[in-house]
Amino acid sequence: MSQRISTTVPVKSLGLALTLASLALILFGGKLFVIGTYGNGTPYWDQWDDEALLYAPFLEGRLGWDQMLAAHNEHRQLVPRLLAIGLLSANGIWNPLMQMVVNAALHVGLVCLLVALLARVVSRQHLMAIMAFCVLLFSWPYGWENTLAGFQSCFYFSLLFGVGAIWLVIGAEPFSKRWWAGTGLAIGAFFSLASGVFVLAAAVAVVAIQGLLGVRARRCHLVSALVLGGLFVLGVVLTPSVPEHAPLKATKLMQFFCSWCAVLGWPIKLAVFGPLLSNAPAVLFAATMLRRRPPANDRQWILLTLVVWMVSQGMAIAYGRASSPLSSRYTDVFAIELLINFACLLVVVGEFADKRRWVVPAAVGWTAAVLGCLGSSVHNHCSRDLKERFETAQAQEINTRNYVLTGDIKHLTDKPYLHVPYPRPDRLAAILDNPLVRSILPRNIGVPLQGSLIESVPANACTVGGCAPDVPVPQSRTWGTFGSVGAATIGKATIAFPAAHRGYYVEIPVIGGPHAKGVTLEVEQNDKRWLLYTAGDSKQVWDVATAKVCGGPFTLHITDGSPDAWLAVGSPVAVGVWDESVQRLISRWDVFLIIGSVLAVLLLTFYNFSPDKTLLQSPPH
Repeated sequence: MSQRISTTVPVKSLGLALTLASLALILFGGKLFVIGTYGNGTPYWDQWDDEALLYAPFLEGRLGWDQMLAAHNEHRQLVPRLLAIGLLSANGIWNPLMQMVVNAALHVGLVCLLVALLARVVSRQHLMAIMAFCVLLFSWPYGWENTLAGFQSCFYFSLLFGVGAIWLVIGAEPFSKRWWAGTGLAIGAFFSLASGVFVLAAAVAVVAIQGLLGVRARRCHLVSALVLGGLFVLGVVLTPSVPEHAPLKATKLMQFFCSWCAVLGWPIKLAVFGPLLSNAPAVLFAATMLRRRPPANDRQWILLTLVVWMVSQGMAIAYGRASSPLSSRYTDVFAIELLINFACLLVVVGEFADKRRWVVPAAVGWTAAVLGCLGSSVHNHCSRDLKERFETAQAQEINTRNYVLTGDIKHLTDKPYLHVPYPRPDRLAAILDNPLVRSILPRNIGVPLQGSLIESVPANACTVGGCAPDVPVPQSRTWGTFGSVGAATIGKATIAFPAAHRGYYVEIPVIGGPHAKGVTLEVEQNDKRWLLYTAGDSKQVWDVATAKVCGGPFTLHITDGSPDAWLAVGSPVAVGVWDESVQRLISRWDVFLIIGSVLAVLLLTFYNFSPDKTLLQSPPH
């Protein structure tokens, strides 16, 4: 069963690549579905407290490392902040939906990376079993808080760096290039999330175990353990204590114990028996492995380190958030623990299936119990939670946009809980009043661009307002050809938007009616003019026309050549470079799901009918 760690680049397997591609497409499609159905582009909670205050100095060119490394609650989120700055630079406009999509890709990438590594530990013969378990485990939206918040990349970065650090450090020669690379990733885990520091503690614990068992006895291994331990202590020292969060922490030993049992037992809620059942594979694996005392270059040491790491992560959450240890945002971490337990289960089954008849039925029972409890929990809670999140996000968008348009604080005060996207309305208003923040607000709450009517021929051809009386008028300024004589007005008008802005595109509210020809809207920029909209097929409801203006000044030209029709436009809103692509990607979630599912069926069929089943075998060492 033992496989030895090789420092050479693993041989690429077509079967592994296709399997991971299938898994990635299925999981990514499911994530996009949740984002498209329940997501909202309004920044939420910590995004105002951290990201918005980061963007302003960045746009002014005065963002320093002291701000990038500054604490946010208990965390020093350098890596997530770098991502946020990068996405803003690429898009030009703040887009939480884009952040959600990137976070979804990070999560899917984490799962695929872990599957690839676990397959090398437990043998590629089990790759299809691991993939099937992952599909059933990670397709549920129990981690919806992370999925529907652009700020939550910290969890995925911490887990990604942690997995990579363990893979590189464990089994590597101390202070080799591989060891230093792994140590760097461990540091990156800490600078993503405070609990990321426990990857260092897990590595130290396993090196200590190896020393006690006589597996590693050289002095350099002791020195490397001391270095890792010193970095862990430094990380703990650099982790600030937030007085306001004291009520969230465990204050009594029994409170911590109950919280930890809830964390370790997720999703099985059976008091002490839940943790024992959920983690039985890891316990059996650790016991049998340590009894065998495999050599230090055996890959199963990596699996043991992952077990220790997940246990320590659970301890950190159980202590630091004892008041709500099973919040949705933490369940993505707990799910990784279940996957590691499943890998341990495969190792145990492979070792004892021929000796103990009860092993395989017990393994099937464990898998059914875990996935059954998970499905029950999702059925009982997730649909309600997602609906509430959708409704509160809609209210947050409306209230925030109304404040942006009017500057009236009453739109942010005296609202039901979570109907404003930040708990302190006065602080949110101050952030929204910052001109730099206003210039990058997402399109759904963005500040309309300021324009003016510079020409109307005849003079009454276009007026401010200019809409039919039965049409709901936006709060922002509008111009239209519905005048004192109604739709009978004929003429041309020019509306200029002379200021530079951060939008690669602009969205222009437009409405016209009734059905008629000869009424058009054109855009002019840099002496180029093109048709944007015609009222010939209008249904007299507000529509949106999108124009590519690349952040520069532009002009709108309205032509109303029909005595039976009219046209009105609203103030445009800036749209980022990738905003349209993100919307299209989200809307095509089903394409990812279908392609991934078809590929999975083909792989499973090929594997089952292949006489030697070589597609998924481990490459030679």
